[in-house]
Amino acid sequence: TAGGTRVTIAGVRFTGVSEVRFDGVLGTALTFVSDTEVSVTTPAHVKGAVDVALTVGTGGTGTCVGCYTYIPPPTFSSITPNRGPVEGNCLEVTITGTEFQAGATVTIGGIACGSVNVVSTTTIKCRPGALSAGALAIVITNPDGQSVTATNAYTSVPLTFSPPGGLSAGYTRLTVSGEGFVGGSQIYLDGAAQLTTFVSS
Repeated sequence: TAGGTRVTIAGVRFTGVSEVRFDGVLGTALTFVSDTEVSVTTPAHVKGAVDVALTVGTGGTGTCVGCYTYIPPPTFSSITPNRGPVEGNCLEVTITGTEFQAGATVTIGGIACGSVNVVSTTTIKCRPGALSAGALAIVITNPDGQSVTATNAYTSVPLTFSPPGGLSAGYTRLTVSGEGFVGGSQIYLDGAAQLTTFVSS
């Protein structure tokens, strides 16, 4: 919707085209390629399909009805939870906004979010990767290249382990502290699932 997209228009009898308008708004940097092709840069416009009109000299105008569609960039509203552990793949987050497209990608702190599920144009679910501690930016990018950045929208916090070690025979009660835990969380030690009790988030 911001315009500035270079588009190519194909047809016939384009020799002498003097202007191209999108819903009446003049395109810029018109380039005549051949009698069957011109290129032009789109002006800004609101979301939706628009008519494209080509004028030849000072004479006739040819109009293609609804031939070009303006697509707005995604927007960000919220992420839930907005805090979680630095370790990757520990929890699923839900991101809300608008104009999400199938195939959209998400990064948090520059790290790709895994298992991205574009539920709808307003909801994305994914699992943050291993992150650095602190307030981090979220970037959502649609397949068409348009993106939105939400600065300091997610906070990654380190985990602590008490005690930090134990007997090789096992049977040591381990407490893991952090944020963003959910019921059903599972602790693994060297890949082996441990009997886990959820206490709080």
